[in-house]
Amino acid sequence: MKSIVEWAAGNRERVIQSVVKTLPAVDEHWVIVLVNDFESHRERFRSESSFFYLTGLSEPGIMVCIYSDGRTIVYRPNYSTDREVWTGVRFSPQAVGFDSEAFLGEKVPGYSINAAFQPAYYSNVGKDLADFLADEQGMLFVIHDKDGNRYRAQSELISALVDTFGISYREVRDISPVVHAFRREKSVDEISLMYDAAQITIAAQMFATKAIRSGIYEYELRGAVESVYMMLGCERPAFPTIVGSGINSTRLHYTQATSQLCDGDLVLIDCGVEYNMYASDITRTYPVSGLFTPRQKEVYEQVLRVQQELERLIKPGLFLRNSQAPELSIHHIAVKMFAEAGLEKYFPHSIGHFLGLDTHDVGDYLIALAPGDAFTLEPGLYIPEERIGVRIEDDYVLTEDGLVCLSDTLPKEVEEVEELLLAAAEATS
Repeated sequence: MKSIVEWAAGNRERVIQSVVKTLPAVDEHWVIVLVNDFESHRERFRSESSFFYLTGLSEPGIMVCIYSDGRTIVYRPNYSTDREVWTGVRFSPQAVGFDSEAFLGEKVPGYSINAAFQPAYYSNVGKDLADFLADEQGMLFVIHDKDGNRYRAQSELISALVDTFGISYREVRDISPVVHAFRREKSVDEISLMYDAAQITIAAQMFATKAIRSGIYEYELRGAVESVYMMLGCERPAFPTIVGSGINSTRLHYTQATSQLCDGDLVLIDCGVEYNMYASDITRTYPVSGLFTPRQKEVYEQVLRVQQELERLIKPGLFLRNSQAPELSIHHIAVKMFAEAGLEKYFPHSIGHFLGLDTHDVGDYLIALAPGDAFTLEPGLYIPEERIGVRIEDDYVLTEDGLVCLSDTLPKEVEEVEELLLAAAEATS
């Protein structure tokens, strides 16, 4: 497995070559500006995914500028207090392949910087960029998301820098489509990390089944899931753990987890861990009493049938979701399958999403599936009038020959699920 230094350097080189080769000779003067996220005292800091992909750095509030003259400078906040004393983390850009560092600007009070732009704190990087692009002929490359909030803090900071320090340029260009295209195609090392994340999530689901019984609260199951993450040294859940029983199993992103489990109900557990920055996302649905009722079994098997048929169907050239070509769209095919049983109105969400550094990872859904794509398949049926919500979700990687399921060891056949719960009940009785 490559080191973070090698991995990030390779990612940078691919993106730079892809971006620069499109420029005419007159545009040899350019700079790529990358901005990391900012920390909050309410939650553990996590680097923005595209920033991490290109730098390997996990320090909040820093910027990286890649200049066409060969300089790559890591700019960091000029804290007035030794950050290492407070956080125990030593800042070392050299550790991930950068040989030059500088302060962003003047002193910042304390040991933390927030997203609120204050010109003095960015005076050095602002002057450097203004000087480098002074001829108004240079290209400024940034990562931006014009249709959403994925890079909002970064975009606002760069806009403030440009306006405040009079940074000129011939053109500013968004390189997020290039970065996202490279992020979507997973390497062997990335798939290995995602497999590890899936195995930890499977262990968490298995551990949670030992606690399933009438009378316990949903939050107790959530605690069981997340305790496994902590015991195995993972950074964080990949998203808020969903545990919904009874009517709550029909609420797609229910996270309150305040209700008690009752015999005769189902309980849905949708969870995933982040392992070395890579996410997993796995859902299973269990009968609280240990056995499905005939109606629950009927609905469950409809969901499982759709997932298994899609597993056999998917190949390069199809789309996860594409309304322009519904006959090639996995989502539209799934809707059609549910419609055959008259159940399509109970399937309100998409069939799946790309998976990687983010749980809902970057990737253009209008570009056909190709080897190296990683994604979920998560068919579900939610019938509130019957208190029945069923979702079955697994993580996959596409190869030339078809799908590889990263989470296939977690039981999902009706008999397997019932045997798992029976064994767990006997072990705890």
